[in-house]
Amino acid sequence: MAKRKSKSKRGSKKSQSQVFTAATCQVWTPQVEREYYKRLGCHIATVARPLSPRKNSKDTWGRNDPTRITCSQLDELHRAAQRDYPWLIGVELFDPSDYFPEDIAAIPDVAMSDACEEDEDPGCLTVANTSNETKICFVTVFDVDVCDVNGQTLTGGTTVTTTRPRRGSAQHSSCFVHAILSCTCVRSARGNIWRAMYHSRAGRSDVMSPDEDERAYFCSQSEHGQLTHYFAGNHHAIDFACPMGTMLHSPVDGTVVQVNDTGGGEGHEVSGIAATNMFQWNSIMLRVDDDQSPLFVELVHIQTKSCVVKCGDKVRRGQLICRSGSVGFSPEPHVHMAAYRSAENAAATVRFRFKRRAGRASEETGESSRAFVAMAGGWYTSSGLVSEETDANK
Repeated sequence: MAKRKSKSKRGSKKSQSQVFTAATCQVWTPQVEREYYKRLGCHIATVARPLSPRKNSKDTWGRNDPTRITCSQLDELHRAAQRDYPWLIGVELFDPSDYFPEDIAAIPDVAMSDACEEDEDPGCLTVANTSNETKICFVTVFDVDVCDVNGQTLTGGTTVTTTRPRRGSAQHSSCFVHAILSCTCVRSARGNIWRAMYHSRAGRSDVMSPDEDERAYFCSQSEHGQLTHYFAGNHHAIDFACPMGTMLHSPVDGTVVQVNDTGGGEGHEVSGIAATNMFQWNSIMLRVDDDQSPLFVELVHIQTKSCVVKCGDKVRRGQLICRSGSVGFSPEPHVHMAAYRSAENAAATVRFRFKRRAGRASEETGESSRAFVAMAGGWYTSSGLVSEETDANK
């Protein structure tokens, strides 16, 4: 899921908006993706993301300022919120000129009104963006049920976090993901206990898949996924849901350059949907041999103490290297896979393809093309796209 602190969207328009799995005619739309993560306790609001400031247009206060949205755009945000996000109460603007600079600096990123106050939205969670850039905010609410605007309890998930007194214990939690325009406040779901962490983020190569296991795995998030794949360091990443302890084989011939399987957080294993888990994952990184330019492949959320190789080891494609887990910001057990042209933390991802097992054809097209790109909403084996869980798992 969110992997790098600095994580361009290429690919067809179809891949950006919807993905069809031919065998079942399932459509993987942004709404379907949001529903998938909602059942895991992650509630995504990307209402602000499609909007961009219009040049030479006046803002709410009659000034020409391309960094702020217009009144008509604000109305558009409200309509979209009411239509698509029942837990999103509303979107508001504020004028920085109404505040002294020191007062703006003191405005909290996240606040919650007192449920006992005479407020139009008591217990409402408010997230503010006082900067001149669109920002992403992850907010996790612990140990309390949270309701939408209609009073319906939202689905929650669980998390294990090192930032609470009960270290190592599982907690009920709900995570809210906001995309917030500059000089904008978003009023969200209602609750009365919260804890939050704020984050903002302002070529192509073939990678071969293991050829030993024909079990089908569900691709839960692919390129530009709404949950965490919109950062530069995650844009082209692929997530596969898989049981804890699933054997992970090297997808390439290469060299192990990084191993981190200590649990992700100060000696305590962290997992689930707490925002504080965002950069506390387990991972292994390989440098690919015989590539024209440097290429690195990373597997993330792996099981603690599961690596059977160490830095400097040479590995062959198909060799067992570790097991899958759910360490870090992880709504469910899965493996996150990404490719980079650099091992630096700020490196952006590059698109990669999986190489089919020789002689195998995809159920999707019947073609025996040697490479494919995994897309969210599909079930995959080393042959490519198959029919849902299919007979491969039986």
